[in-house]
Amino acid sequence: MGLIPKKTDLTPVWDKKPQSKRTTKPKTKGKKKKSLTKFDKYRMRVNELTEEVKHLIEGIENRGWHKFHIDHKISIKWGFDNNIPEKYIAHPDNLQMLWWKENFNKNIVCEVDNKNQWIVGDLKVYENRSDIYYRED
Repeated sequence: MGLIPKKTDLTPVWDKKPQSKRTTKPKTKGKKKKSLTKFDKYRMRVNELTEEVKHLIEGIENRGWHKFHIDHKISIKWGFDNNIPEKYIAHPDNLQMLWWKENFNKNIVCEVDNKNQWIVGDLKVYENRSDIYYRED
């Protein structure tokens, strides 16, 4: 009885197609993509409009992650809750450059001044609210 010679593969390694190690699709554990809420869509639209007019903001050249941020004086959340059109919240009269820490601390508090008062209209409606205040320049 003789030995059967083993067949040797002489094909160079680089000529072979790589074989996938994965044999099954990864499991997503039942996670589905969350659909966007009305607020998410509103915020995204305000941010798009803001990016279009940012060149009109005084001090925009100082913008940076740990520098100055674009601040919406009347916040996006407040605008959404009070049915203010996105284009008004993104209007240059409602935008300012604010130091990043101040912007984070400000959160959703709204600042109304002579430039953006036209957005909220009559301030007497908002007299007893703690999330909006009037600043005279």
